[in-house]
Order: sequence, then C-alpha cells, then structure tokens
Amino acid sequence: MSVLGKLREKARVRAEYSCEYCGVSETDSGGLLTLDHVTPKASGGQDTDENLVYCGHACNEFKAAYHPKSSGAPSIWNPRIEPADVHFIELADGRLYPLTDIGSFTILRLRLNRTQLIAYRLKNRREYNEERTMIFYRNVLRTLEDLQGNHKTLLDDRKQLLEVLSRLIDLLQRQQR
Repeated sequence: MSVLGKLREKARVRAEYSCEYCGVSETDSGGLLTLDHVTPKASGGQDTDENLVYCGHACNEFKAAYHPKSSGAPSIWNPRIEPADVHFIELADGRLYPLTDIGSFTILRLRLNRTQLIAYRLKNRREYNEERTMIFYRNVLRTLEDLQGNHKTLLDDRKQLLEVLSRLIDLLQRQQR
C-alpha cells in the first residue's frame, strides 16, 4: 500500500468512516469517501496526517482548492483542529447555525445546509431518538421484571409467614383447651 493509501486508511479510521465536514457515512453515501487537503497542494499543502481530512465528494468539490490567500480572508473550519460545536450548532429543523465567522463561511462554502444534509441530520436524530427510546423501554421492562420477581418473593414470604402464624394459632388454641 502506498504512503497516501496508508494515510487515507488512517484518516478513514480516525473519521469513523464518515465525512469530517458534514458527517455523512460511507454506508449512507454508498462508497468510500475521499481525502481533502486542508491546505491544498497548490498552496503548499502536504500529504500529511494533519493536512488530510476524510470527506465526502460533495464537500470536497465545494471546498475545491480554497485556502485563504491573506490574513483577512475567511477560513474554512478545520475538523482536524477543532470540534464542530465550536463553530456551529444544529437547529431543531436540521439546519446548521453558525457561531463564528469560520462557521458561517464553512456552512456557505461547503453548502452544509443543502437539502440532502438537512434530511440526513433529521433522519439520524430520529433514529438516535428511536434508539434511545428503545433503550429506555428495555430498561423499564427489565425493572418491571425485577419488580415482578421481587413481588413473587414477597408473596412467597408472606405465604410462609401465614403458614407459621396459622400453626402458632393452632398451637395456642390447643394449649387453651
């Protein structure tokens, strides 16, 4: 395997097989993703772990060879350096809302609020909530089963106590005769 192939595989694993920009997985995209150079080769970027982002074809295409040419030019968020929640949050409707200038520029440049990504986020949130609900109900069922077992034990103990009390009453009645 070539050096770039090894770096690509390392990036895939690090990114958990999903685009580091938008989060779409290989499974959902139907194939392997690609590598983006944070600093494009045309701007002096290297094939190094720190400079490579595993990303979807659309995000890579929208970013293209963009790199700020001056200190005042807007920057694109680098997922290799900072978590996404530093620069944007997901709204209830699935859109990303910028928290910083970098977040705003990244959302615009990579078109992170495109219809397909909004639908993807909402689907993932729904699936996540459904999974959490299932976990909750499984825990409730386990608790009910435990309670049922405890209830049975208490009923058995009560039955034994009643039998002992019944024998004691019989003994007391015999002694009084």
